[in-house]
Amino acid sequence: MPMKKEKIKVYIYTRVSTAMQIDGYSLDAQKSRMKAFADFNDYEIVGEYEDAGKSGKSIEGRIQFNQMMEDIKSGKSVEREPVYSQTANSHGENDYGNSYVEINLTSQHLFVYKNGSLVVDSDFVSGNLSKGHGSPTGAFSVTYTTTDAVLRGEDYATPVKYWMPFAGDVGMHDASWRKSFGGNIYKTNGSHGCIDLPTSVAKTIYNTIEKGWPVLVYTLPGTESAAQLQQDVQTVIDLINSIGEVTADSETVIASARSQYDALPDSTKANVTNYDVLVAAEASLAQIKAAGEQTGM
Repeated sequence: MPMKKEKIKVYIYTRVSTAMQIDGYSLDAQKSRMKAFADFNDYEIVGEYEDAGKSGKSIEGRIQFNQMMEDIKSGKSVEREPVYSQTANSHGENDYGNSYVEINLTSQHLFVYKNGSLVVDSDFVSGNLSKGHGSPTGAFSVTYTTTDAVLRGEDYATPVKYWMPFAGDVGMHDASWRKSFGGNIYKTNGSHGCIDLPTSVAKTIYNTIEKGWPVLVYTLPGTESAAQLQQDVQTVIDLINSIGEVTADSETVIASARSQYDALPDSTKANVTNYDVLVAAEASLAQIKAAGEQTGM
């Protein structure tokens, strides 16, 4: 009978250096993302430490950091009640209670829990990365909920049926104009930062949550759907095919193809069937640049 593999033990340490960062929930954001990462990799969290309002330039004065180092050296597992900079819904296994919204920007999928039970989960479309409108990550709370709102920006005024902001002018709402959600839509055709939802899902969330509900927004590499990964692979293949005959002007597209290829998970790189074309293009470009340098000597 095979032996059960022992979980890797990890310690969580969070720190901010200014009161503004503390008030902006960055401690909670750090903790949320690290816990999500540990959970995804099946790590066992054996200690949590937090230094609020402490500089990262030196370990002096960072009481919790130094305590963590001592505990690591001794192999000690700790259950420490941290000093909280904000009032949480609960203190225990997590700091956000058992009723919250969880938004995974990587997989473009969210979950809404109430009293520990899943109410609804759905694909969505977040902020447009290509235009610099990526949705913010962190631990937030619902500011308020309302119906029949008009979202306004410099170049738009969009009416929505359900509006649930949680980070300034960023929030969840219905997007009746969209025909599809999820996948890689957000990379080139995303929102101005909001979480666009199918109308039926937005209605369910609106009827479930209320002001103050925790909203956890994070990225988690490795949770991309198979469809997302295939889309990324196809994007790289198309980009490589667009290189064509290599000239001195090909440097930008070649660099872009290389960058996007390198960004793929190792498990999917083998699916880029024309990778040899990229390698050959890079070699040709290097020869052209070398010849140009010799001519200019």
